Amino acid sequence: MTPTPDEILHRVQDEHEAIRTQIESLLESTREVRRSSADAPRLWQPTLELCRTLQRHLDFEDEAFLPLLADSDAWGPVRVESIGDDHRAERAMIAALVEDIAAGTRSDAELVDEIAWFLKALEHDMFDEERLALDGDVASTECVSIDQSDG
Repeated sequence: MTPTPDEILHRVQDEHEAIRTQIESLLESTREVRRSSADAPRLWQPTLELCRTLQRHLDFEDEAFLPLLADSDAWGPVRVESIGDDHRAERAMIAALVEDIAAGTRSDAELVDEIAWFLKALEHDMFDEERLALDGDVASTECVSIDQSDG
């Protein structure tokens, strides 16, 4: 069964909240590792889990949310292009981070810095996406008739 526009919007917003919670937790962990020289490799698994979650989320947005956004108004295609560019960049960042963790060639400190940078970039991209496509005016699924004349 195809989800309704409201269901799509709610899912995107719910996933953003869940991802934001993961980001905040991982950012706090990176700060702890930097402050106390705690075991940096404990960050690898939660980071990889976040990357998997992000891949699924980006896939859903590409398949369901962006087509909805494209038809939302005259600016829809422009917003879709901008978000699509962000998604491609995020996928490249995810691939690079996963590769760096798996390769084991970077120092723990370098990986912690890379993870922190990645998380902050994601926060920024999510904020921009929400401002660009999920605020109340843009994400409304109600039909509005402008300048209607009855006579």
